Amino acid sequence: MKISGTILNAKNNTPVVSAKIKLAVQGNEIAAVVSDEHGRYDYSTDEDYIGQTIAYVIEKDGFEEKTFSSVIDKTEYQKKFLLREHEVIEDKKAKAKNIIIGISIFTVLILLFLATQPQLTVSPVQAQNGSLSLNSERDYTYSIDRAWPWNLPIIKHIGKLKWELLEDKDWIYLHDATGEGSQNVVITLYTPDSEFSPNPEGAYHANISIANNGSILWKNRLLTIPFNISNKKDKHPELSVNLRLSPNPRSINKEEPDTFKPVEIEIDNPGTGTLFWAVRSNVSWITLMVAEDKPKPGIGKIRFIDWLETGLKPKFGINFDQLDQELNKSRTNSATGRITVRANNDCKMKLYITATRKESEYEILHSRTELWNKTEVIYEYAKPDITPENVTGAAVNNSTAS
Repeated sequence: MKISGTILNAKNNTPVVSAKIKLAVQGNEIAAVVSDEHGRYDYSTDEDYIGQTIAYVIEKDGFEEKTFSSVIDKTEYQKKFLLREHEVIEDKKAKAKNIIIGISIFTVLILLFLATQPQLTVSPVQAQNGSLSLNSERDYTYSIDRAWPWNLPIIKHIGKLKWELLEDKDWIYLHDATGEGSQNVVITLYTPDSEFSPNPEGAYHANISIANNGSILWKNRLLTIPFNISNKKDKHPELSVNLRLSPNPRSINKEEPDTFKPVEIEIDNPGTGTLFWAVRSNVSWITLMVAEDKPKPGIGKIRFIDWLETGLKPKFGINFDQLDQELNKSRTNSATGRITVRANNDCKMKLYITATRKESEYEILHSRTELWNKTEVIYEYAKPDITPENVTGAAVNNSTAS
C-alpha cells in the first residue's frame, strides 16, 4: 500500500520543503520521510494497514509541530497538512529588563557627562557700596571660579572653564570680557547725566550675562549689580576737542591715498567728574575709530568713555572711494562733512572737514569747530593771506585749538 500527501504553509499555501514526517501504525513507528521541493511525501510498503490507526508527527524548524491520527481505509492513503509558522513572542519580562538596563546605562552616561562640565561661580571680591553720584564712575571686582556639584577629587580638574562677559549698555565697561579658568574681573559702571537722573528712592541695575563657553549644557549666568544715584549733581565734566590735523590743510597725492593716516581727535575734560562722550560723522567718506580699531564704514558712531590715561583716543580717516563718489556730484569738486562730539553735562561740539579734489591731489582741511547750541566759534581756518584781525574767531595760525 502507499501513504502520501503534501505539506503546505498555512499562511500562504506554499510547499514546506524538508519537513520531517514520522509515521506510526497502532503505536508502532513504521517510517520517517521528508517532504520534497514540492512539499510532497511518499511511503510505500507491502504491509496491509487497512482498518488500522495511523499517527502522523510533522516537524519543521520555524513551524509549529503537527500531530494527527486517523484510520486507514484504502490502499492509497493520502493526507494534506497545513503547518503554522512560529509567532515571535518576546518574553515581556526580558523586554522590561532590557529597557531598564538601557535607561540605566543612558543615565550613567549623562551623569558622567555632567560631571565633566565645568560650572561657574561668581562672587564679589569686596563689599560693594551701591550709592553713586551723577557723572562719576566706580569699579566692581568679581571673582569667577569653577564649582562642582560633587566634591570628587577625580573630576576636580576635568573640563576647561572658558567664559565670556556680555553687556548691552554703553555705561558698562568690561575690562576683561573673556577668560579661561579662575580669575578676578573688573567691571566699571559710569553714571552720565545723559543716561541717568537722580533717583534716591529707586535702584538702577547693571546686568552682565556670563556665558560659560566650556560647557554646552549650563545656561548663561546673569550678574546683576544694583546701585542708586544720589539726588545731587556735584560733578560737572566739560568737553574740550582738538583736531590734530597737521599741516592744515593737508595735501594727499591722488596716486597715494594711503599716505593719509588717521588723525587724532583729542578729547579732554577740564571739568570735574567723568566725561562720557560719543563721536559721530554725518557723511560716509569720514570714517571713525578708537586707537587702532578698524574704521567704521559709512555714516557711523563710536561711543567711548574718558579713558584718556590709557591713550585710547578717537581718530578720523578718509575713505577716498566714497569721497570720489561724493565729489562727482559736486560742481565745485569740494565736499564738507561734520564730526559731532557729544558728551554728558549737555556738552556738544561740531567739527567741519572740507575735502577738495584738485588736478593731482586731494586737499583735506579742518575748516571750523563750533559749539552745538551756541554761535560761539571755537576755531575757524584762516587763509595765510588773511590777517587774524580781519576774521572773527579765526585762529592765529593753521594749528587747531579748542
